[in-house]
Amino acid sequence: MEEKRERITQELPTEEFVTSRGKKIIRLSVNTLPFLYNNVYVVLADDGIFLIDMGFMSDLNSFKEKFEKHVSQKYSVNLEDVKGIFITHAHIDHFGGLYNFSQLYPKVQIYVHEIDSKAVERFQEVLIYAKHYLSIFLIRAGLDEKAVQDYILMYSASKEFLKSVKIAKALQDGDFLYGFKVIHTPGHSPGHMCLVLDDVIFTGDHILPYITPHQFPESIMRYTGVGHYINSLEKVREEIIKNKISFGLPAHYSVIEDVVKRIDEIKEHHTARLKKILNLCSEPKTILELTHEIFPDAKRYQFLLAIDEVGAHVEYLWDRGYLGIENVKEYLENDDVPAKWVKVRDL
Repeated sequence: MEEKRERITQELPTEEFVTSRGKKIIRLSVNTLPFLYNNVYVVLADDGIFLIDMGFMSDLNSFKEKFEKHVSQKYSVNLEDVKGIFITHAHIDHFGGLYNFSQLYPKVQIYVHEIDSKAVERFQEVLIYAKHYLSIFLIRAGLDEKAVQDYILMYSASKEFLKSVKIAKALQDGDFLYGFKVIHTPGHSPGHMCLVLDDVIFTGDHILPYITPHQFPESIMRYTGVGHYINSLEKVREEIIKNKISFGLPAHYSVIEDVVKRIDEIKEHHTARLKKILNLCSEPKTILELTHEIFPDAKRYQFLLAIDEVGAHVEYLWDRGYLGIENVKEYLENDDVPAKWVKVRDL
């Protein structure tokens, strides 16, 4: 029988959690982008009230009403009382609402990992950088110039309007702030961080209960890629075992009851994908050809995510010597020639 579970396009009911030391956590499900819901966590900590993430919302009033109904009326606190917002990573569904929120509540302090701080404070600069290297990647993957232009427009469409904000502090791995421990978990985003509070871990997009987060090739943005991501999974796994973490609260979907088990499942998924790509490369293939074979139904923005994903796995295999470039001389001598990847040895 097929497992019934919520979808990322589905609004979740408000739910409360309590840490081992009695801190209250309220999950509010908010509509950030079309067909996408994110969790904003309200944490009633010893040192004040904090939010985990503040994604773009076309209707901030809806969030305010939800906060009033599920938090204010029960705990006699208001949004004006929020001391700080921790941003798990600098993707717009996680930080895109900061500007509007801070205009209404200018005293709020914003915290993000130092490597993602430039995206929050100087988003247009980072967007220009990402578009430049994404264009190069798509050409080298095998797309023609017209297709590259179309996908760059698609990539930019939901981001051009975003306004940057100043942060209060750039966080580093191992920092403790207001009871939260910072764990830098690069991969899905360069400065992605998980946060540990007592026996609870906020996993952001790093660990999700039903899907694996999108991976970029590191050729587009440093500190992304499958290698960083897998290392970060191991790092979190050790933290959970060492500190007896009870459960995980992700940025999408509901609670992760067994985070270690989920980490192991995700690692198995990536190992299977790496092996599949190697097998497909028994004969030379471009990243575009691999993407069509692995994700035959992916269209438009989903195709852009798919080709990124394949590219990130190819990059991992190339870096570690499992794949070679069959046309390496032609590839290096011509900027518009895609690499033809071929298996060198088994994983």
